[in-house]
Amino acid sequence: MKYEKKVKLKDNRTCLIRNGNEKDALVMLNIYIDVHNETDYLLAYGDECTLTEETEAGFLKMMSESNRDVQLLAFVDGEPAGCAGLTSLGNKIKIR
Repeated sequence: MKYEKKVKLKDNRTCLIRNGNEKDALVMLNIYIDVHNETDYLLAYGDECTLTEETEAGFLKMMSESNRDVQLLAFVDGEPAGCAGLTSLGNKIKIR
């Protein structure tokens, strides 16, 4: 699923929300580690991350080519600000 949208924030900065791609692998990896270091309510801490830039690039490539799943990145004034993803549970119509 392809997605790209610019949003004007309340403080007049611009937020670009778009699909992640292979070139964003290091950005995604750093966001993952930062978020996992900020809370105790996820399954792992940042220093337990076993992902590599290569595996993250493969994941982002797969997500960007999917017609059902999406991994989005947000950039505020060109700087990474966050990410979100949706993955279908299977091929059955009711759970896509």
